Amino acid sequence: MNKRMGIGILFKLVVGILAAMATFAFSSCAPHGDAVGDTQHREPEISYDADPGAPLTVAVIGTPGGNALDAPLLKALQSKRLIPRYTNTSGMADPAAVGQQAVDDAVRQHVKLIMVVGLTLDDADRTGWDDALSFARRAGISVVLTDPVDTPADATLFAAVFTVDNAAEDAEAIGDAAYTVINDYPHARDITVTTRTGEDS
Repeated sequence: MNKRMGIGILFKLVVGILAAMATFAFSSCAPHGDAVGDTQHREPEISYDADPGAPLTVAVIGTPGGNALDAPLLKALQSKRLIPRYTNTSGMADPAAVGQQAVDDAVRQHVKLIMVVGLTLDDADRTGWDDALSFARRAGISVVLTDPVDTPADATLFAAVFTVDNAAEDAEAIGDAAYTVINDYPHARDITVTTRTGEDS
């Protein structure tokens, strides 16, 4: 009986140590005091050594308002050999819940970047978004907000804000801007981007 109890205690101790190690490793992916992918106050720390010729997966959480931005955005990312995993939130009974779950799913799928389009924060769903984006941060995955209506009060939850302006001459291709954030290269906090591609006239 004592031998069995001893084995049981040892097993629980080992499980506890492994769980603590996993938690530490998971949480250590986030830079202290900054968003993952935000290079404003530090030298780049996390680099995937990706280049525009290497296909990478980007989770795209679509705008809840049925905006026509989603389709050209996805096309523009694909033109740069990025692989978008798209979640539609338009017309959903609870678009915030769908979007937050999509962020959780993206983290578990180990995507390289999470792009949230048209983020709107209401009092009812603000905490849920903070939790979802915090989960991505702890996993070491950069988050970009594209044309957000609102932004989280905690600036460490997102690396950059992309503003789509296809008429701006100095706008950067959204795929190129995405690579910059993924690679943790120096970049502005607010970036004007375009979804136009070489195929657009």
